[in-house]
Amino acid sequence: MDRVTRRIIGYVAVVGLLAAAVFILLPWPPGWLHLVVAALFLLPGRLQGALWRDFFRGRHAMSRHDFAGAEKHFLLFLDKLKQRPRLQRAAFLAWNFYSWNPEAMTRSNLGACRLVLGKLDAAEPELKEARDLDPGCPLPYFNLAVLAHARGAESEAERLRALAAHLGYRAATRERLISAAGRALAAVEGRF
Repeated sequence: MDRVTRRIIGYVAVVGLLAAAVFILLPWPPGWLHLVVAALFLLPGRLQGALWRDFFRGRHAMSRHDFAGAEKHFLLFLDKLKQRPRLQRAAFLAWNFYSWNPEAMTRSNLGACRLVLGKLDAAEPELKEARDLDPGCPLPYFNLAVLAHARGAESEAERLRALAAHLGYRAATRERLISAAGRALAAVEGRF
């Protein structure tokens, strides 16, 4: 079982257990206490959104196909991570299925933006750095496969695509759901 699948199962288990605990422990019918508990569940994600504002603005720009704007926000976020390394700890305030390394996630997104913008030579070092920062994250491998394909290196592209699939990226329904959830979060957090 790959890391992405384990994280999805873990997420569903944690949310299910917490929901069951709330259902069992809180008095019924639902009232203000249920609202307080719901707010507490939402608070960590909101904190991450405030701390990682440029990351989410970049994700939101990507979802709108504004890759140049996304590139700008990802570069700003990388600068903030460099200036304030403690921001990396906010990765644990929200669940992420691919990586809990914010620099790896940002560099992978930055590389993807540069791929779409046709900046192949600028995309490659970002994607390789993302891969090196979190070798278990499948997204940099998938994006490196896209880069290899764009350069006509089909055997390398297939090798990297297979490696991304082995690490948990299958470009299937699960990935579309994860991507949709990420876009939804970015839409909320990226507008502030």
